[in-house]
Amino acid sequence: MPTESGVAARWINAGNIQNSGIEALITATPIETRDWTWDLSINLTRNRNKIIELAPGVERYKLNGGGSDTEAWATVGGAYGDIYTSYAFTRNEKGEKILNQDGSWRRSGTSEKVGSIQPKLLAGFNSTLSWKNLASNPNSNANCFSGFSERLRNLSESNL
Repeated sequence: MPTESGVAARWINAGNIQNSGIEALITATPIETRDWTWDLSINLTRNRNKIIELAPGVERYKLNGGGSDTEAWATVGGAYGDIYTSYAFTRNEKGEKILNQDGSWRRSGTSEKVGSIQPKLLAGFNSTLSWKNLASNPNSNANCFSGFSERLRNLSESNL
């Protein structure tokens, strides 16, 4: 867009992402009497995505956030929110970390995928306890098994 138009930026549909997933809901009423009712439900969700294309000429786009050594990217062929770092360990052909002469772990220095901001599983729990016309309804949600925190711990561990 020409600068004379006065438009500094514009929003565009800049990609094609394929999503696939599954969701399961399990409900039960373990207690049901004349005055009391207790309803339970558990919801589990799993979603996967793959970036088919981004805007013309764009193969990789940095997402907001990240730290000094980690960044989340949208990359053609990857998943939305893949996390990369150049702080990962160098490994031998067996996958074992390599030590420097001083006993510290050797860092790769190249950008490597170490995880994703997307969870492997989302879970929700709902419990409704009713007595006559009064009800209590606590809910909880969980982001389960992303694996990123374990990888982050491995990246930061010392050479014990």
